[in-house]
Amino acid sequence: MPGLSLGPPDAEWDRELFESGGHFMQSGAWMAVQQALGDAVVRRRGHGWRFAAVVHRGRGLRWLYAPYGPAISAPEHLAEAVAAVAEAGREMGADFVRVEPDMEMEEGDGAPAAQLARLGAVSARAVQPRHTLVLDLRRSEEELRADLMSGRRRSINAAERRGITIRRTREAAEAEEFIRLIRKTGRRNRFDPHPDAYYRMLCATLFERRAASLYLAEAGGESVAGVIAFESPSTGYYAHAADDPEMSRQIVAAAPLAWRIVMDSKAEGRSSFDFWGVIPDDGADHPWAGFSRFKKTFGGRLVTRPGTWDLPLRPLRYRVYRVAREARARRRSARMGG
Repeated sequence: MPGLSLGPPDAEWDRELFESGGHFMQSGAWMAVQQALGDAVVRRRGHGWRFAAVVHRGRGLRWLYAPYGPAISAPEHLAEAVAAVAEAGREMGADFVRVEPDMEMEEGDGAPAAQLARLGAVSARAVQPRHTLVLDLRRSEEELRADLMSGRRRSINAAERRGITIRRTREAAEAEEFIRLIRKTGRRNRFDPHPDAYYRMLCATLFERRAASLYLAEAGGESVAGVIAFESPSTGYYAHAADDPEMSRQIVAAAPLAWRIVMDSKAEGRSSFDFWGVIPDDGADHPWAGFSRFKKTFGGRLVTRPGTWDLPLRPLRYRVYRVAREARARRRSARMGG
């Protein structure tokens, strides 16, 4: 098996990754973010697979996490790829490894789950979304517009008349404006955003690499909504979104903002746009129901992956971790009235 390498992947890794349809979270840019957060990064590749992973520590445990990884070229490489992550975890002294195989599957397809279970992996609480919505940007603008719901087309067409302008920036200092918006969004929707320092570091690291942009929708000289969009050569991503709840009720800017990002991705030669997470149905009691309905008004294709799986390397320590994590989740749900 190829040796384990330390540090973020290089440009050649990224070129091969994106040419084969791999995810942004397996790229050098994303691993540079993880390293800037203070975590060690490792990577390994083999025939038909590769992974970049982050070494996490907490509550007396160490684990290896491959976000949207390993990347595999065909389903028959899944077992070898996951075994390689497990071997890397042992080399790093991890208690378990966490994988999210980057492979498309049909809803109801149990083959990847059965294969992962045979390897000793157990389904875990999702870290990255299992389902997402992807637009094919190889289509014409007219075809993409035709897939929009009629109300969405109207709000996009009316943006200029309503005084909405969209501004794109890669100036790290502009992260402060996004932080202001995400704080308001969190209060309205009852969630805790990342710490301010996270968004500052994220923007500084990715903007310097030209791997992301901040888009701000403005009206009357004030920001109404903002999106941090990740950017690979092949795919644009709707990664972090925020708005001003009070102003948004009067000035509907989310749709023209998202449409501008889609059109920029197309103009810059990307072949797809990933809305980064939806629920397959529209269950009203799901916390993602609202923004899933919003994303689905743009059309696109539902993409499903196997989800998040843990492979215990030290089973007893892992069982203690799972019990404690589930207890914390129950307490958090009770505090939120769920």
